[in-house]
Amino acid sequence: MNLLKAGAYNVFAPASILKLLTKNMTNITQKELSILSKGFHKFGHELIDKGISFIKAAFKLKPVEYTKVAIMAFLTDQLGLQSPTISLSDGKYYAVTWDKWEQIIDYDLIDTQQYLWDVFDCDNFAYAYASRAGLIYEINTCAVAYGAIYDLNGQLIGYHAFNLIVVYENGVLKLYLYEPMTDKSKVWEKGKKNILDTWEYRPTWVIMY
Repeated sequence: MNLLKAGAYNVFAPASILKLLTKNMTNITQKELSILSKGFHKFGHELIDKGISFIKAAFKLKPVEYTKVAIMAFLTDQLGLQSPTISLSDGKYYAVTWDKWEQIIDYDLIDTQQYLWDVFDCDNFAYAYASRAGLIYEINTCAVAYGAIYDLNGQLIGYHAFNLIVVYENGVLKLYLYEPMTDKSKVWEKGKKNILDTWEYRPTWVIMY
């Protein structure tokens, strides 16, 4: 039986896609396979769009607005870096409390993604998380940081990308270090060694967008 001629499925309907998957797969034609692939592609993106709308409806955030100047001054003070090594792309920034970020982190699946050398490695994890924060939650105070990683003996391990998150608590800005590959986090301590597990993080360039 030729499923394409029989009209046994609609490529935009999940049940119909499953019907094609479970019927006559040994005899599937190249044309049917092409249609099936397009159907999955479209359906997958529709699921993503619907998922984003569901999450937005579930999280009722009330971010506090800060100017670019205020965020730059805060990051410069906390990190000891100057403006050429801190890049701020937006004019205004929107921050929420850390307990809200903890809820976001708890539900986000970034830490479950597979690490793929060069293709989806530390910088991709960091940018993906920061970008999703803007896309889904309309918060742009999650920065991507590049820097060096040291072991507990102060020996250089290598170079790494991670996230730094600006939050507000009781009217005061605070900074958190977040590792998107493991979901670990800690309050950033100005002028001290900032360690997660066995890594000390020393940022040298930060971008917030």
